[in-house]
Amino acid sequence: MGTATYYLRATWPTKVPTKTKKAILDLLQDLGKAYTYWQENRNKKPEEFWPTFEINYPHATKFLESMPYKGDCNNGLSGKLDYGQDHKEIQMRLTFSGNVMMYYMEVWHFMDWQPLCNYLENELGASKTDYLSDEHTNPFEILEAIENTAIVEDLLKNKKALPTLMGLSKDLDARIAGIMKGK
Repeated sequence: MGTATYYLRATWPTKVPTKTKKAILDLLQDLGKAYTYWQENRNKKPEEFWPTFEINYPHATKFLESMPYKGDCNNGLSGKLDYGQDHKEIQMRLTFSGNVMMYYMEVWHFMDWQPLCNYLENELGASKTDYLSDEHTNPFEILEAIENTAIVEDLLKNKKALPTLMGLSKDLDARIAGIMKGK
């Protein structure tokens, strides 16, 4: 199984509230426990698997509500739970500073962290989120540059550099496409 390190940066309009920090940690740890349970029980019949899962992993269950997940216990949760399993490692890699949260973890390389970004925005009040994997060097600086309009605008003035910026985020891709078309 291939892995990659994923990096997520989220911002809130004001300092991240203590209860939000706890909710994020609880969610990540519950997803880790749910991932382990799934890996150990994925060959069970759905009628045996899901009731136990939903009772024991309430945060993971709420997180999964926004996407189809029930049914196939063997592969139905592939790419939906892997945000880290080791609770101490989760605590070490989750940091907050003022209105910013940063989190990184080595996970399955086909993971999609957009559902976690969506959850942070829709359920926990983040105003902006972005993530990427470790194929980029210094990912936290790239995420910060995407958010920092002045830096991004300077980069966008040099049209020759635009193709190297593609793929960092959907928002940036749309802005680059507009500039390349002369807008």
